Amino acid sequence: MKTRNGELVYKKIIIDSDGNPQIELVWGENADPNTMEPAIDWKGNYQEGFLMTLYSALKTMTDFEDDKGFKERMRDWINGSGDESVSNTRKSNLWLILHDLGVWLLISLLASAWIKAIKEKKKQDKYRNLSTLDRIERDCEQTLAYSVSSSVQDLGAFKDLIDPITDWTPPSFKLTKNVFNDTMEWLSGDKKFNKVLSENIGLVR
Repeated sequence: MKTRNGELVYKKIIIDSDGNPQIELVWGENADPNTMEPAIDWKGNYQEGFLMTLYSALKTMTDFEDDKGFKERMRDWINGSGDESVSNTRKSNLWLILHDLGVWLLISLLASAWIKAIKEKKKQDKYRNLSTLDRIERDCEQTLAYSVSSSVQDLGAFKDLIDPITDWTPPSFKLTKNVFNDTMEWLSGDKKFNKVLSENIGLVR
């Protein structure tokens, strides 16, 4: 925020006679940049979050009653119908959304490759006589890899929101299925008994 002369305006917090904090705007010689924060004039500033940006974009894309073509509608939407503040906000949000999706995709790919490498290593370990330290190292690596994978799996928050709606399997059925699958792997020699216990019993884990 600036004055008509182009001087920066700062916020000064003072305490009134009743002990309540009040904000006073100061500039020029009365302003101290080292102890005061610049004042921001929010009037006229356009605010729009990620969801509102995506919602308005989807609404524009599906507005088939508009006589304008698809490209023209989207161009108007990105340009904020001539409002520079709206345009800058939407462009910034789109860039941030693409950035976050790119980081999520990169971490997902790296985590998947890591887990695949661990599974290959486990197949080779079946024919090796590993020491206790090596086994601890393998378990720690697997735990870390699956933790990283779970943190980005299905965009995390979206999965938590959708699961209760789409997954009607009772928890007891899931537990029984996991115990059965792990037991079969133990009987076939693909998994050790202590691994079966640690993966299915919280106290052991």
